Amino acid sequence: MFLPPSASLADSSASTSRKTQVKLPKLELKKFDSDHSKWISFWDTFEASVHKNKSLSAIDKLSYSISRLERSAAEAISGLTLTASNYNEAIEILKGRFGNKQQIINRHMEILLNLDTVTSHLNMRSLRKLHDTVESNVRSLKSLGVPHETYGGLLSSILMIKLPQDFCLVITREMGNDDWQLDQLLTIFKRELEARERAWALSVNGSQSLPPKPPKKNKRIHGQHSPFLMAILMVPPASTVKENTHQGIVKH
Repeated sequence: MFLPPSASLADSSASTSRKTQVKLPKLELKKFDSDHSKWISFWDTFEASVHKNKSLSAIDKLSYSISRLERSAAEAISGLTLTASNYNEAIEILKGRFGNKQQIINRHMEILLNLDTVTSHLNMRSLRKLHDTVESNVRSLKSLGVPHETYGGLLSSILMIKLPQDFCLVITREMGNDDWQLDQLLTIFKRELEARERAWALSVNGSQSLPPKPPKKNKRIHGQHSPFLMAILMVPPASTVKENTHQGIVKH
């Protein structure tokens, strides 16, 4: 049966629409543990996935927000009953408590001032954590309008105290005696860290692919004895030698 052009186009459009529909993975929003430095990333995700989601009711939004809060953040809205009218109030309470810009800046600076010290250059995991902590907090401060030039000198000195001695030597050699810039220091730190991570990965993979060592030639095998021990075992006891000698004399 011949279909009119309009019907064919409609069927083709519907077919294309069905093909382009992709099932997105379920978004699992991380819980907010009341750390001011994590508020902005939490709110940005929550706002996009829940707060501005028109398919969700206010009660559903409030219920979901409660399930994503921990510690003092959960306690801040614990007195609110689960009603639609309380959702906006809960959001205002959370924004007022954790969304204060200056408090967020203070928290990022506190993290940078209290970095963990890494004493061994072989501790790749701690060195990577140190680098990523510095980089993420510096990036967050920049997004808040705080350029690293305002605190770079202080942070550079702190970072050099936290790094192992051989890392400090590499950085000092490359930085020279001129005025140190934080971004240059972080670039050298990152380059040295990545080089060592690659070398460490190659050494680990290489050690795992080595052939097993052959057994030693003088290693005792189960059920056998060494030549020295065999020679001892083949020598007759002294009593037997004396007895044979005595018998030989008697016969003569």
